[in-house]
Amino acid sequence: MNMNKDILNDILDIPGIYKITNNINGKCYIGQSIFLNRRIKRHLSYKSHKDNLAVYKAFDKYGIDNFSIEILESFNTNDYSFIKKKLDELEIYYINKFNSYGNGYNKTIGGDAGTAGYKFTEEQRKKVSDNSKLYASNYYKPVYLKSIITKYTKMYISETHAAADLKCHHSQISRTCEWKQMLLNEEWVGGRSYEDLNNRYIQFLNTGKPCRFIRRLTIHEYYDKLKSIKNGDMSTVKQISETLGICKKTISTYNKELLKIGLLEKIKYHKYKLK
Repeated sequence: MNMNKDILNDILDIPGIYKITNNINGKCYIGQSIFLNRRIKRHLSYKSHKDNLAVYKAFDKYGIDNFSIEILESFNTNDYSFIKKKLDELEIYYINKFNSYGNGYNKTIGGDAGTAGYKFTEEQRKKVSDNSKLYASNYYKPVYLKSIITKYTKMYISETHAAADLKCHHSQISRTCEWKQMLLNEEWVGGRSYEDLNNRYIQFLNTGKPCRFIRRLTIHEYYDKLKSIKNGDMSTVKQISETLGICKKTISTYNKELLKIGLLEKIKYHKYKLK
């Protein structure tokens, strides 16, 4: 989105992380705010106040029309005590990711240091950078999604962030990225890296089958599929799974439901027969 007043119509006044990019040299600025809309509005009116941000000097040098803005993360919450800590962590992560402290417009490594205006030594900066990478690798599973409609690619730091943005349960994100579900919200192919995502997207275009099943079957749809196999003469969970192309854990869940409603008979351990 270009840096003009029209973008305010598309940005909610909620907590989040944003990125301002110089479209000429590629340098960027990472910022955070409890109220995104107000913060962006302040950036747009930078000449009316005395904030000494490096990105404002760049606005004057290159022209604000040569800058674009992107919302990297946003949270629809009123729990500001919790979200401030999360924003600090994410700001540090993204400043390190885009190298906007070493080769951009951020004057600090972010987080509380960014709020206080404190500048770290090179040794402190490296330690925080290493810690943020370790934190991200231990606690976040990256999510890469590509739309089959717009061809647009999204990256999220974790399944939780992706689920909040796309308004779905995090387990759906996980299933899509692990290729247990073909499409998320009937649009997004998923992966854990750009390479992983691109491979799966290509396979989807070629076969339309990047996973073992597209969506969860209803119990009656599952029952009908069972009836189509050997006239209902079922064998083990493993054999049913291989025949229907559904994971064994899901097969077991379906079978438990059929047992409850009396449509399936358990012959012996993990072996079933339709009634």
